[in-house]
Amino acid sequence: MPRTPSTRQISPKGRRGRPRVVILLGAGASRPLNIPTSAEFIDEEFYNSLSREARGVLLAIADYHKRDVYGLDVEQVLTVTDAADAIPPELARNAGFAPLRTVGEKVRELIYRRCSAFDLKDSVYHYLPLLHQLTPKTTSRVSVFTTNYDRSFESCFIPAGFAKTLGLADFKPRLVTGFGTGQGGGFVWATEHFEADAAAVHAPEWPVFFHKLHGSVGWIEEDGHVHDVGMELQRESARQPLMILPGVKRLPGNLVSRFSRRRLLEDLEMADQVLVVGFSFRDDYIADIFDHAAHRRASRGPVPGIRIDPSESLPEESRIGWYNDAFARLRHIKRGFGKKAEESTRWVRVEPRTGKLVY
Repeated sequence: MPRTPSTRQISPKGRRGRPRVVILLGAGASRPLNIPTSAEFIDEEFYNSLSREARGVLLAIADYHKRDVYGLDVEQVLTVTDAADAIPPELARNAGFAPLRTVGEKVRELIYRRCSAFDLKDSVYHYLPLLHQLTPKTTSRVSVFTTNYDRSFESCFIPAGFAKTLGLADFKPRLVTGFGTGQGGGFVWATEHFEADAAAVHAPEWPVFFHKLHGSVGWIEEDGHVHDVGMELQRESARQPLMILPGVKRLPGNLVSRFSRRRLLEDLEMADQVLVVGFSFRDDYIADIFDHAAHRRASRGPVPGIRIDPSESLPEESRIGWYNDAFARLRHIKRGFGKKAEESTRWVRVEPRTGKLVY
């Protein structure tokens, strides 16, 4: 079994007193890049493109969840279509298993297409100005967690010239994802790659630890391993065009997702502050993680931080109300995560004297 690095093992060395920062990006963070949230994928155009049988499946799933078909969450659809043991008997009787599988494939293709259709330059100007504030001068560690399937955050680290353009010449962020070259070739995920990548960082680089809590349009699972194949998937192969982890909001079964969620708990326990962007805490499991972290922090109390979202108030189904102690020190700000750094990114900064995130 590969050795799982502890939080302390992979922490970069640095001056004592600089804060550790956790960033959680929800679907709202990618929304300004024209990437839909989970309840915005299924629209009239997609519905009309389906066969009569497939439409019946969507209508049955929407009726089961007591939702309009155009507001149906794609994760609710995939939870039904991907797991035979999770299919309610009434849905199987009414829709049939073959159309269920067809709908699952169509929805995966829809998510892949919509999550891949973002402008690379917009993405870079969307995220990197935020990291500009979180350099080794102001922080001792930065961990980024996302619930999104798109690759807009990862893509910021690909172009060579953008860091200098955005004033990041002094420090170069290096994304640590857990993917590395496998024994048989290819880009394969393994826990030891986090430790190896962090150890390989040299000035003026600094590591930004990145975890996807749900999945990615660029991941596939093959022979018991998770591979990162980027934006261009091999359609002619038998591999799935999209990998979602877990697709249902419960304890995940996949190694990558389990590791990422455990690391979220560990990093929240040690964090000095958290920045949450476009996430409403409707996911029971992630809300539980914040709650457990608050208890594990003991006398340090809930992690302080900022939550930025277009909604001034949290939705009724938000789980924050269940865990008042865990979120007692989160300041809620009504503002979208602005496109090309026109809004939120330029207003989030680190106070030089204290290292505190302010808005």
